[in-house]
Amino acid sequence: LELSKTDAAIKHTGAGATTGLTISSDNGYVDVESVRFTNVSIGTTTDVDLVNLANAAVTIKGSLDTDGYIKVASTKFVVDASGNTYADGTFGVKGVSTLQDDLELSEDSAAITHTGTTSLAISSTNGHITIAGGANGYVDVESVRFTGHQIGLSGDTAIMQLTTTGSVGNVAIDGTVTMIDDVTSLTHTGATSLAISSTNGHITIAGGSLTTDYVDVESVRFTDDFIGTTGDADLVKLEANMVTVKGKLTTTDDILMSEATASLTHDAGTSGVGLAITSTNGYVDVESVRFTGASIGLDGTDGLVTLSSSGVDIAGSLDTDGYFKVADTKFTIDVSGNTYADGTLGVKGLSTLQNNLELSKTDAAIKHTGTGATTGLTISSDNGYVDVESVRFTDATIGTTDDPGLISLTDTDVTVTGTLTVSDNVKLTEDNAVIEHTSTASGASLTIKSNSGYVDVESVRFTGDQIGLDG
Repeated sequence: LELSKTDAAIKHTGAGATTGLTISSDNGYVDVESVRFTNVSIGTTTDVDLVNLANAAVTIKGSLDTDGYIKVASTKFVVDASGNTYADGTFGVKGVSTLQDDLELSEDSAAITHTGTTSLAISSTNGHITIAGGANGYVDVESVRFTGHQIGLSGDTAIMQLTTTGSVGNVAIDGTVTMIDDVTSLTHTGATSLAISSTNGHITIAGGSLTTDYVDVESVRFTDDFIGTTGDADLVKLEANMVTVKGKLTTTDDILMSEATASLTHDAGTSGVGLAITSTNGYVDVESVRFTGASIGLDGTDGLVTLSSSGVDIAGSLDTDGYFKVADTKFTIDVSGNTYADGTLGVKGLSTLQNNLELSKTDAAIKHTGTGATTGLTISSDNGYVDVESVRFTDATIGTTDDPGLISLTDTDVTVTGTLTVSDNVKLTEDNAVIEHTSTASGASLTIKSNSGYVDVESVRFTGDQIGLDG
């Protein structure tokens, strides 16, 4: 059939609800221009099944290109001419969905939900990601709520607050920071310092409830009320009004005790222990008394008394208001100046004996009863020594028969080369008296001690290895 009219038409004018016009091919297809109809398929002469029709369904094979709307069920799914897409219901994409512009959710309470069994990743390949609420809104990610610069929960939105002053960032925590890992740490990797402070309250850093739990700050270990190192945790113990140090205490400055009645006490109970107060390169002052090595003296007059293993050396006069005794009762000078040699010795005039003088009387005495300012008694040996009991006098020295030089006398000095034992007080009446140890031997020392009690230096009491006061 060929129609040569300029505006030709094939028109069906039949009437009735069931009338119609059918254009069909029993065994082939129908072409309308370049469109080919084959049964229920619509396509082109070279691709006949681009569109397939069925009851309540249209299947498109290939791309769908339109300059107008695409709608499903009128309003259920719409793509308008501007490219806006609306899905009234669940919008499911199988595969990767690529958006070339923003994703805007206009629902009052909107959510992006991942229903897969693994994970959800939100990332930006070449830029940053911004997830923000409105001017007065928030963003929830799982149970975490982001509100402006605050991070928290739905019932407590300001648990963490982020601020910046200049180029310095600050994180403010409203609540407690708990680290739940078995082995955890708080590490500062900056080049300057780490400060932990409390503006208006105290700071508590504590281990667990066990006595073996601890807190390490750098190389310092805190265990309950102990402070130490990781290898020696109990170097310092803190108690109410008391600090106990185990080991050596080294200070580069003074130790100041402000207690009204203070004491430095050494309480070791082991026999043979002691307390040493020394100065490596100088002296030790106790009140006005200066201890320098093995010498005792004063500031500017050190070495008045010098102690050695063989005795006590006194530089200057020895003045005492009490007794002076040798071997307790063998030779005694009492507080009145009387001299006793195992009894009273009195001689009147010159007595020359060419042999021994033996007194066999039960209560014998050699007594000098002379009177006058120039009278006196001299016992001497021109070429030897004088023995009084076991005490030997040789010229100006006093000793024993085996060690005759224990004490050396001059016009102003008494030198003792052995141990000086005094059973009563030693009193020095010199205006500037000195007890000086003058030994220059290597390792020489001066010790003042009481075997059974204490030693008082001025008002300072030394008891064993302790320094304190009376009481």
